[in-house]
Amino acid sequence: MDDDLKRQMRLLQTIVAVLCVCVVLLALNTLHPLLHSQRFKVIDAEQVNIREKDGTLKAALSNSAGFNQGDRAEGTPPRFSGLMFYNEEGAEEGGLVYQGRSISGGQDADVSLTMDQYRQDQNVYLNHTEHTDANGIGISDGLQINSRPDWTKARVRPLPKD
Repeated sequence: MDDDLKRQMRLLQTIVAVLCVCVVLLALNTLHPLLHSQRFKVIDAEQVNIREKDGTLKAALSNSAGFNQGDRAEGTPPRFSGLMFYNEEGAEEGGLVYQGRSISGGQDADVSLTMDQYRQDQNVYLNHTEHTDANGIGISDGLQINSRPDWTKARVRPLPKD
């Protein structure tokens, strides 16, 4: 019985020693990652954020739920998903978004690439929209370039009196 008990104690000591080494390696990997680059065949995610070292969000690749944040959270939830770009202040600066689905008698789909002016709406807007149903077909394609004054520096002045 004593030999059996001693063997079990040695086994437990070995297991504890191996677990301690594993904990130390995991702690070291947290502080100084051993693998700086990793390869994956498939990554399933609802949102992938690209951030600067200081944590500033620069881009987000997201499903439609990821675009239901900030100003968009107040209105109807968007159906689109895609890639959105942000400036150093965290404000949206454009993106590539798409949506599409089958509807009775056709489809409802659109895709757009936008580039925004600082703290303003789109300056460059490339889009394709189609809506086909029993009533007909509607397709719209276009490139729109908007030249806007910089309203961020504008001062409100009273209108001249007649």
